[in-house]
Amino acid sequence: MALDLSGEVGATDLTLDFWMKEFSESSSSYAQLFVSGDGTSWSFVDSTGTAPGDYTHFAYDLDEILSNAGVTIDGDVFISFRARGISSSHVITFDDVRVARGLDVFGPRVDVQSPSGRHLGNIDFIDVTFNEKIDAATFTLDDVVVTGPLGDSIALAGAPVDTGDQLTWRLNFANTQSQPGVYRLSMGPDVRDLAGNPMNQDGDESLGSSSDGYFGTATIEAIPRSGLPYFEDFEGGTYSSLPHWEFSMSPDGSITFTDDSIPHSGTIHLRFGQTQRNILKDAVLYLDLSSEFGAQDLSLDFQLKSQLSTTSNFMRIQLSPDGVNWFFVTNQSNSAVDIYEQFQFDLDQELLDAGIALDQDVFIRFQHSAQSPSQAMFLDDVRIARGEFLTLEVDTPSVSEGTSTSPMVRITRTAADISSPLTINLTSSDPSEATIQSSVAIPANTKFVDVPLTIHDDALIDGPQNVTITASGSGFGSDVIRVDDDEAKTLFLEKSVSSISESAGLNAAMFTVRRNRDIDTSQTVTLLVDDQTEAALPATVTIPAGSDHVSFYLSTNNDGLIDGTQTVSLTASSVDFTDAVTTIDITDDDTAVMKTLGGHLYESVPVGTYDVLFSASIPSGVSWTLAPSSTLVFSPNTQLSIAGQLIADGDIGSGISFQSSSMTPQPGDWMGLVFSNVGSPRSILDHVSITHATWGVRISPNGTSPEVTVSQSELAFNSSGGISVSTGGRDRVYRDDVIIENNHIHHNQLGIHIGSGSNKDYSGEASPTVRGNSIVDNASVGIDMSSSPQTNFLFGNTSAIVDPLIIGNHIARNYDGIYGVAYEDEPSDGNANINSVIVNNLIEGNTNSGIRIYGTGVQASVKPKIINNTIVNNGAEGIETSELHSNTSLMVIANNIVFGNAIGISTTVASGPNSGQVINNLVTANTIADWNNYPASFGTVTTVNANGTPADAEMNINVDPKFVSPIDFHIQASSPAINAGSDSPTDTPNADIDGETRTLAPDIGYDEIPNQGPLLTLTPTVTVLAENVSTSPRIKVANITVTDDTQGTNVLSLT
Repeated sequence: MALDLSGEVGATDLTLDFWMKEFSESSSSYAQLFVSGDGTSWSFVDSTGTAPGDYTHFAYDLDEILSNAGVTIDGDVFISFRARGISSSHVITFDDVRVARGLDVFGPRVDVQSPSGRHLGNIDFIDVTFNEKIDAATFTLDDVVVTGPLGDSIALAGAPVDTGDQLTWRLNFANTQSQPGVYRLSMGPDVRDLAGNPMNQDGDESLGSSSDGYFGTATIEAIPRSGLPYFEDFEGGTYSSLPHWEFSMSPDGSITFTDDSIPHSGTIHLRFGQTQRNILKDAVLYLDLSSEFGAQDLSLDFQLKSQLSTTSNFMRIQLSPDGVNWFFVTNQSNSAVDIYEQFQFDLDQELLDAGIALDQDVFIRFQHSAQSPSQAMFLDDVRIARGEFLTLEVDTPSVSEGTSTSPMVRITRTAADISSPLTINLTSSDPSEATIQSSVAIPANTKFVDVPLTIHDDALIDGPQNVTITASGSGFGSDVIRVDDDEAKTLFLEKSVSSISESAGLNAAMFTVRRNRDIDTSQTVTLLVDDQTEAALPATVTIPAGSDHVSFYLSTNNDGLIDGTQTVSLTASSVDFTDAVTTIDITDDDTAVMKTLGGHLYESVPVGTYDVLFSASIPSGVSWTLAPSSTLVFSPNTQLSIAGQLIADGDIGSGISFQSSSMTPQPGDWMGLVFSNVGSPRSILDHVSITHATWGVRISPNGTSPEVTVSQSELAFNSSGGISVSTGGRDRVYRDDVIIENNHIHHNQLGIHIGSGSNKDYSGEASPTVRGNSIVDNASVGIDMSSSPQTNFLFGNTSAIVDPLIIGNHIARNYDGIYGVAYEDEPSDGNANINSVIVNNLIEGNTNSGIRIYGTGVQASVKPKIINNTIVNNGAEGIETSELHSNTSLMVIANNIVFGNAIGISTTVASGPNSGQVINNLVTANTIADWNNYPASFGTVTTVNANGTPADAEMNINVDPKFVSPIDFHIQASSPAINAGSDSPTDTPNADIDGETRTLAPDIGYDEIPNQGPLLTLTPTVTVLAENVSTSPRIKVANITVTDDTQGTNVLSLT
């Protein structure tokens, strides 16, 4: 953009702003901004991107960036917007570019929040103060989210309230908040100032992006605990029973009171869990240690247990003098699964190391971190005390009940002065399993004492029981011994609920399988459900070594049938163990008015409308039919996965619809149809409509030859694209496998994607048939092809092959018509191959190229056959291919009409084709050049063709093709394209786009004028030589009319 700013000398209020949108999320797709004073020497300003699919507002202080670039505001100024990308999906659009003086183009931000930080007492509201006035119409209840200390959503009493100056706004809570812990405020970014600018909290050049919202916190202080000892066993079972504790977690985290998984003592302990990876959960104990000044015998100890023992499942212990600045002590994980371990710390030494004085407040944070939802930790029996440490250790971790050998318990004291005897009190948490004497004395000048433990046989099949032996005196210590069953090996099934609705979906009910023996080895348990149409279970689960149980989930299958409550039986079995059996009732949610689907689908459904509440799937080996005139309405983020066979065979007037559940549907509302149906009968989608998904249809097999036909259907308004056929190493799709024909594919991000990869051991291939489709008005590419073998392998030489048949399609008004890239990274030993056959297509009116296919890397092979297409009125090249070299030697460009584009036929680098490779094309009326990077001989008349039309040496001609009209690109009967083509290239089509038979001398372009052929007059005798006919790439079939004067007219069939 060129500007004359000579009239703005000395300006200090110049602004530049614009809107930008990306169509795909990739670090390789971004925009850059440069400025210049002469249009030649450029200075970099910024590099940025946006979230895909949404316009983002960018604003700059123009006089400042010009000054930084050394460009004076006294003349011409040039601003360059540069888009970068490596894929056809890397599309960036700009809109509403504006340069002005004195405009407010910078978004508002929050400067002050009150209360914030640590707060004593309850909270009824939060005030936020902006740096400029806010438009009340843009600041609504929907712009504000408050999350409480327990991960709960805090309701507001109403919309934000202007306190009178449009700067400070009050967020009133519906209820007074008193739970100690951290409250999180999230606000914006679509809160606007009076000039209409969205928020810009981070102060960068983009406005209204996800990072421009405001995020703040306020903490309600707990009541500090005064006086020692302090002991918390969590038996109160409620958060209100912990007045000295503060909590902090997101909605994906949880800290709960539970009696599950055997507490260390009593019946309740604290469980730290999460539903997502790497979610931090904090429980903070607030202490007033002012009375302990000078103490040198403070101790912290607690009991900790892991649900899954890994180094990524740990409890971080931290100390703080103010609840804001934290000092690390340790990350503590368990050495064994599901067994409590005691951890002890010299608290006064840890405080000294952290620089925290003993005459002030102290905060102790228990912060859980885990990388999987299956990883949890349990906390119990937290103690702060003065006095010497006691440690207690049982000499064996487990023992079988009824044993005649008594395990020994060693109690050790750690004080420096052991000159006096120490009496210790001893208890067992379960005397029915193990007992110990009530007390023992450690003699003077002795560190430890050993005490026998008596094991009992309770004659019950009750599985392993953890027994905690506790020693207490001037200090405290405990250890756990597991007492194993000696009864018959038995499995048990426990259920969390007895009844669920079929609409509950994935992980609807939790079950736990327990064993009573063989605890020290892992054990595989087989799970069965007696009615797979109603419910699904994992095939097996494994009880880990050291644990007596494992939990798993039952998922419901929502079948869409009115069939009442079904009682389902579950069986758990394992070698040498008695089976466990339980039941659960699954209630029906289907009515005559509303029917729902989800989970595994086994039984076909009658005609109707079905709400897909959660993702559904057709298992391998199952054929599922959706009746004509039916509709599937998909909830957000749901999809239909097909490993078996889907029959959705509609008709004119009785089509089948797959659509969003939203009242105002948007692209990307749901996840589309996903086929992986290798080895199943052909799936049929005919006369269906698939709208507002991510991909309408994704075909991604795990193996060879998935059979799918998508025909006479509409795929529209899908955020990623209409149809994707994608393979990896060992996956193959051939032309007879996937057939995409006679569809209307429009207003998607991308029309059809065909992509293949490979790995070091196996090649991949994606070669569907794409025939007779209307692929129009897609934001990016009509048909996108990509070949990308996996890289950086030292061995192996595999290929990623893309070889579709693209025939008879109308491809119009997309960004690119057909775009392909064979991408081979230099370190790769793989081969990237695009070998497509592109024939009989009308490719017109695309913003950029009609056909663009190229390769990168030394082993990228680009060998398309581009034959008999009509390519007109595209904004850039009609046809552009890679430079012509050994890896493109089999590429053919023949019999195409290339008319009215910016450039006719082009290569990326100046090079020359082999003779017979680029032949018999009609290339004319392209506005910049008919030929680009081709030798000068192309387009230079040196001969005439069989029609007498002037031609170059490769029979390419430059004449008016004589279309029927400016919008009908069939040719007239007088067109010079008639009989001007060649039938020598392999894959020259036998018929045109309308089914008209092509002759031995075919017409150029996608259209063929019917040709009756010459009248052949012969003598009455026809002699056929008894010789073999030599083979060629193409043998024609024709009828010959033979006429003579005496016999009349006869028709001979020649084959």
